Amino acid sequence: MFLIGQYDSPFVRRTAIALKLYGIAFEHRPWSTFGDADKIAPYNPLRRVPTLVLDNGEALIESTAILDYLDELVGEARAMIATRGPERRKHLKICALATGLGDKSVSLVYERVLRFTGDAHPHLFTAARHPALAAHAARCEALPTFQEIMQPLAPPSGD
Repeated sequence: MFLIGQYDSPFVRRTAIALKLYGIAFEHRPWSTFGDADKIAPYNPLRRVPTLVLDNGEALIESTAILDYLDELVGEARAMIATRGPERRKHLKICALATGLGDKSVSLVYERVLRFTGDAHPHLFTAARHPALAAHAARCEALPTFQEIMQPLAPPSGD
């Protein structure tokens, strides 16, 4: 299987991190939605990332759907999200909030052609204002898998 998209996308990155944490082998194709849209189109007509192409050729799109598939693939005992009940709803809500934050961050990045919310708009996110979130982000970023799945931004030209 192969994962399409660059790791500077929070959605591609979260998908790659999950694949690594689950120990699922994959090939990474760091195609850009800007420069490589024609390469992405046969797998995802929306030309969006992440797109995970399975060994049988089926293409999964949107990180939430991909992560749901990965949970199903590894089975209930190893899944990151419960299969049903209050625990599932609780974690899906957390994921929805994180995805919404990612969407807003990407919008701000495109607006300013910079990296992520904390870098592009430091006045909006400060550790002093959100200490628990900053501490959690620091713990995650210190994990080996998070260190491995990262990429410097290669922004589209503003020309």
